[in-house]
Amino acid sequence: LAFRRPDIDGLAAGAFADNPASLRVQEKAGFLRTGESRRWSAARGGEVTQIDMILTREAFAALSLAPASAKGGA
Repeated sequence: LAFRRPDIDGLAAGAFADNPASLRVQEKAGFLRTGESRRWSAARGGEVTQIDMILTREAFAALSLAPASAKGGA
């Protein structure tokens, strides 16, 4: 639904570097790695490395699951 709004060009996400399963899920959904950042994790009791991801409008439109409205159709 986000890409139905013309002012949204991408969605940011991320997963902790020690969570490869979450990274794989995001990659399967079309997200691309953009870098790393440090984030606080209460569960881990400190700062950890997060892999930063983005899903662009173009990458989403290329997915076969994208509704026609997100691809620029009706």
